[in-house]
Amino acid sequence: MDDSDEDIPRLPRPYDALTVAVDLQNVVTRGERLLVPDVRIHTGVMSTCLPADLLDSLHITREQVVQVERPDGQILERAIGAAILTIVGRSTVDNIIFGEPGDAIVIGWRALTGLNLEVDNESGHLVDRGPIPAASVY
Repeated sequence: MDDSDEDIPRLPRPYDALTVAVDLQNVVTRGERLLVPDVRIHTGVMSTCLPADLLDSLHITREQVVQVERPDGQILERAIGAAILTIVGRSTVDNIIFGEPGDAIVIGWRALTGLNLEVDNESGHLVDRGPIPAASVY
């Protein structure tokens, strides 16, 4: 690396060491909740993936089937459906992958964005992202 590289901003490496409890709820029926302990936050993946049997137990609808790519390049088909996720007192609605045996169970960056949270790389904790940017009026 030469001196000219020092001025290039670096993105933080994907963070995947933090685990959280997730309160899961059906977006349509609301009411019945399921607490899923020790779900790993993974900022290197877009989508949240939770075990299909847990999503099915809350009667979360499988809305469509999508292709997902594993880190090894393998392409798989998985169902997705909408659910309410609550983490550290904040809630968002997100499309959740119905995870099958062998799939990583994770909270992805899209859910974190909906919660307006990010991982502080120094402390390893979830922190507020600050004010949510509003669109300008044209």
